[in-house]
Amino acid sequence: KSAFSIYGLIVYRDLSTPATTALYVTPAVAQRYGIQPINLVYEPRLLDVDKAVPHNTKFDAEKIDAVAKGALDAPHELVALDMENWDRFDTARTPELYLRVLEEFRKVNSHSKVGLYGVVPQVTYGWRKDMPSKYDPLNASYKMVAAAVDYFSPSRYNWERALADGDWERAAEYAIHAARAFD
Repeated sequence: KSAFSIYGLIVYRDLSTPATTALYVTPAVAQRYGIQPINLVYEPRLLDVDKAVPHNTKFDAEKIDAVAKGALDAPHELVALDMENWDRFDTARTPELYLRVLEEFRKVNSHSKVGLYGVVPQVTYGWRKDMPSKYDPLNASYKMVAAAVDYFSPSRYNWERALADGDWERAAEYAIHAARAFD
């Protein structure tokens, strides 16, 4: 039986309201439930983000190097690089961009375990019946990226729409199926 660990619980504090503030899980509470820390790095810290045309976001070696160097301060924490502006359906271009980021990160930091949030496997948001027919071919295009990361970091959301009628479970099962297909 494979080991299973939960790394990270992303809380969007900017979305909290008085009604949802009680849902915020502090690091101490997360630790009590065995949720391990993760160094989640958002795109503006890694790349030159083009806010007008997000798909035109550019590679930025200096930013990537700074993040890689900073991650050396906590080498036991997984590093999740969250880059969502590139067009994931552009399989001729985007997988190569992710590989380039990983290569640059590892030039500076070969010690940290690094993954790409929501990239391998490609499956996001809630469940739809067409997911396998849409995402299986897309995931096949990311096989080289899957081989280059230290761990998979599929995204799962728990907002109301994603929880309806067992959709969260079906989407989670598909994410596991898609991850196993990379082996």
